[in-house]
Amino acid sequence: MQKKMTKVLLTGADGFLGSKIFEDFSRDYDVYGTSRNTNTERIFSLDLRNPEEIKRLLEKLQPSILIHAAALVDVDKCEKDKDLAYQVNYKATEEIAKLCGEFGIKMIYLSTDYVFSGNEPSYSVNSKPNPINYYGETKLMGEEAVKKFVTNYAIIRPTILYGSIYTNKKNFVLDTISKIKSENEIILDNKRVKYPLLIDDVSKAVKKIIDSNFTGLAHLSGPSEVTKYDWGIKIAEVFSLSLEKIKGKNLNETNRPFKVKFEDNYIKALNLEEGLNLIKNKVKNENN
Repeated sequence: MQKKMTKVLLTGADGFLGSKIFEDFSRDYDVYGTSRNTNTERIFSLDLRNPEEIKRLLEKLQPSILIHAAALVDVDKCEKDKDLAYQVNYKATEEIAKLCGEFGIKMIYLSTDYVFSGNEPSYSVNSKPNPINYYGETKLMGEEAVKKFVTNYAIIRPTILYGSIYTNKKNFVLDTISKIKSENEIILDNKRVKYPLLIDDVSKAVKKIIDSNFTGLAHLSGPSEVTKYDWGIKIAEVFSLSLEKIKGKNLNETNRPFKVKFEDNYIKALNLEEGLNLIKNKVKNENN
């Protein structure tokens, strides 16, 4: 019953990760969300670049915890429109951090493994960040703002995410399934190493942070080490689809870390096969 009394505000509540957190937290917390587009009883339409709007909402809701999941995560778009990336990923985070500090709200900030270059064998929470793209730079600036203005904070650095939530954003698993069914050939990168992390596990980690009153920095990674080509093959195997259409190639994507391996992990996450089977069962149940 006590959990029901904890009021939580989640930014980016209709995003890929935010949708899952909002869904899970609705069962255990008095949760509200923000969105650029959605406006319902529980989710408020809000421009995070407007500090006065944020302040009014915090004064109205008076949450105990704010989870900041909203961000511009498209790496290429961040490079092309640096002003937008700066405003959304840094300035909005800074304003939210200032208000959380002022109102005594615990702030949980979703950052990224892209704060690292990927040139070292592995990284701990004590490793010095060294981003190689503007997305990583702005998220790191956001981290520094949280540390500067908030006393009671937690920063989570997740690796690449996947899940069954389908928003207007890209979803690698569902998109790959669709392409295998409809296209003659799929070209996937076979160079850069990823550690796919199920969004369900991120949601569990955020809950653990709240329940244990954790403060500080947490790394969060899936245990499976794969290229996107390996990942595509595994998707085809789990969903009983043709492997022959999937081709591997070094796509020479610029400004992406080669491999960010974490030495420490805040929770034990599902491996890729376990996560994909979870998605498979969920999709099957939704279609029945």
